[in-house]
Amino acid sequence: MKGQLLTRLNLGTACAVAVALAMMTMTWWVTQEVEEAARNGKQSAVAAEALHQTSGALWQLRMTVPEYLLAPANQRAHVVRDEEKWHAVLQTNLAAFAGTLHSQAEAEALTELRAQYLRYREARQKFFALHKAGRSEEALAWRDLTVSPYGAETVRALSRLVSLQRAHGEARQNEELEWVHRNRLVVFALSVLLLFLLTLGYVGARHALLRNPGEGGQ
Repeated sequence: MKGQLLTRLNLGTACAVAVALAMMTMTWWVTQEVEEAARNGKQSAVAAEALHQTSGALWQLRMTVPEYLLAPANQRAHVVRDEEKWHAVLQTNLAAFAGTLHSQAEAEALTELRAQYLRYREARQKFFALHKAGRSEEALAWRDLTVSPYGAETVRALSRLVSLQRAHGEARQNEELEWVHRNRLVVFALSVLLLFLLTLGYVGARHALLRNPGEGGQ
């Protein structure tokens, strides 16, 4: 009887240890996943801020042309020089966003945005050159033919990129919520199993000792 009791205790202990090890492994894995989620969250914040700054810079650039036309002749050169900082902001933030790409769709949208922006910038440069050369009517026609529509296309390309980035963020958030729910159930099941094995071992040992008090005391 004593041998049977020891066998039961050893078996129960082994099962409890196995479950405890599973819980430790689960805890380590959860920690790794939480760290990964934190890194993804930081990367998403960088991407969102980069697109926000890009949008602001593009808006400033689109306002430069009407500002240039309304400015006194002696201030127009300053307006043109001032817009260079917005080009720098836009390009810097597009480069920052490029380091956060999550999909081929985002990479393609970024390539399209850069192409549209380059076409828009070149059209703007020609507009300013024409106007500075005294060919104002030709400059205005060039603006209507290229600058305005190219600017609109650049805005649309940026909007597509923003939509993709937002969709990725929402999808990632849903995945993380599902992951939390799924692993909460796993941890709960392991905890219940461990408690059950400990309780079963205690009850079995107590029952055996009560049935054979003499052997249990040897």
